[in-house]
Amino acid sequence: MKNFTQEDINIVVSHINGLVRKNLNDISASALFEMLYGKEILENLGLKMISKNEVYLLPDLINK
Repeated sequence: MKNFTQEDINIVVSHINGLVRKNLNDISASALFEMLYGKEILENLGLKMISKNEVYLLPDLINK
């Protein structure tokens, strides 16, 4: 089993939350969070905004 770092997990979560969701009126969870709470808190959590065109959800996202 691979040993994942917190940075690895943050990258995966950032990409998952970068997906545009129909139930969020076609915006991403990250975009909604940033609108509600601000970019600073998002960054303090170690997360990044990933644009819908840059979302990558394949296993090699975090190669070890």
